[in-house]
Amino acid sequence: PAVWAAAMESAVALQAGDLQAAHAQLAQQVDGAGEPPVLAAWLMQSDLQLLDGDGPAAVNTLRTALARHWPAHPALVAQLARVQLLTDRVEEAQATLAGTSDASDGGLALVRAELARRQGNGPAAIAAYTEATARMPGDARVWQGLGSAHVEREETGPARKALGQALALDAQTPGAQGERG
Repeated sequence: PAVWAAAMESAVALQAGDLQAAHAQLAQQVDGAGEPPVLAAWLMQSDLQLLDGDGPAAVNTLRTALARHWPAHPALVAQLARVQLLTDRVEEAQATLAGTSDASDGGLALVRAELARRQGNGPAAIAAYTEATARMPGDARVWQGLGSAHVEREETGPARKALGQALALDAQTPGAQGERG
């Protein structure tokens, strides 16, 4: 469908570093113009808004997508909570996640772990990262987070194992080699 082709064109523009073209394409897709909505376009739009330093716009985009098109969609909820965390709205992120019941989604598990870590709750962070590794074993981010949480608790063995897994999945994982030592 044409709407998916447009979403792919936006993704290609992002990968090529053409943020202006991506902005224009995504704004048009999110506005809709009678076309069916594409979840990926809304998520990319919120990413760009956050990249531009406009956290409130990213939050608004995600809340609008949840209200208009995909109520309680786990990818949108996780992205909303992540944007809230990244813009220092920790209590809002906690409230956003408290309203979710999908315990099987890896993205939600990852952002729950990030929230627990941000709040200084090491055991909860490790539990949530461990859950995320079970749900998304091929995602280096979850292993990196688990390893970092272990580093913070000075648990060298588990930290090195998790960070090694992150590096095995993606040798360019930011910070993993440094934390692994």
